[in-house]
Amino acid sequence: MNKNITISLAFHSMDFSVKAFGLFIIFVLMLFLSGCNNDKVADEDETFKTNVTMTLKSGAKPAFMDNALIYVFTNDDKFKEKKLNVLKNGNILSTYMPVGTWNIVLLTCDTDIADKITPPPYGGANTYPMWKTGYTTPANEFLSQTPAELRYESLPGTAIIENLETKKQATLNRNVAKIQVILKNYTGFDQINPGKNTYAFVDLLDVPTTLDWKGGYYPSKDNPDNSGNIPIREYFNFDNQLKADTVNFIVPAHRGSDAFDVQHNDTTTHKLRLRTSMPLKGQSYFGKTPVEISFVPKVNRIIQLIVTFRGEPETNLDIKVTVKDWADPIDQEVVFD
Repeated sequence: MNKNITISLAFHSMDFSVKAFGLFIIFVLMLFLSGCNNDKVADEDETFKTNVTMTLKSGAKPAFMDNALIYVFTNDDKFKEKKLNVLKNGNILSTYMPVGTWNIVLLTCDTDIADKITPPPYGGANTYPMWKTGYTTPANEFLSQTPAELRYESLPGTAIIENLETKKQATLNRNVAKIQVILKNYTGFDQINPGKNTYAFVDLLDVPTTLDWKGGYYPSKDNPDNSGNIPIREYFNFDNQLKADTVNFIVPAHRGSDAFDVQHNDTTTHKLRLRTSMPLKGQSYFGKTPVEISFVPKVNRIIQLIVTFRGEPETNLDIKVTVKDWADPIDQEVVFD
């Protein structure tokens, strides 16, 4: 099962003599056609708009190619541009890159996120915010879920050399984590009915909201912008046997320099809190929640919380926490060792 998306990149640079000859031809045409207002001569950007090609791994969802975004930074991490003239044909992206050494950021998702990405100002550093999770209502009552397939990759030091072809591969991993809540057992509450019940829900608090252009938490990994007491709220859904479905939360995750190594040291210390509600006497009963989740979110990983919740007369809350890599597709019945 694949955990990522791989893109092969081929960078092409136009021979200088060809470029100069093209400019000469354009100059001559302008001299002869300057009086013809309705005629148009193609400019240089149009001529060179397909000097870079990127090929998406065979078998990936077409949406990942359709929604792919390319951003260009200088070699010292100053923002230059978002690539606007990107041609998409099958599993091939085509665009233009000038000669030089560039740091390239690729983003994609299975939904269109173009209007949710915030480019830095021209010349701005890669420490500016890139992604910010919004709220579900104008009153900011609840935080939204982050797209589960928000994927990121950076290609630092990409050299475009005249008359040479440069090929690279980019692996786009999720820049999010999944937190699953499984209500294993519950007692001492009001009668539960199949489906959703008004006061049976789970909240996730202190959720980081913002990623920078390095894929890390903004403004810092240990003190990220976060939702505080404004939760992501999801309701338990009970089947006919009154067993609750698994609740899934998707949150931004800090992408450290060793995020895909066996050991992770460049991680956040910022922890989230969990609050669980069940109906008791016609209202929400939170028991001894919220509680701090002992594990922090990591990119492309799942934190699973198995909850036993007891109401009156002997209130008790027990949470078992396990962590596992996130593979495709997600198997909700996976056994956590």
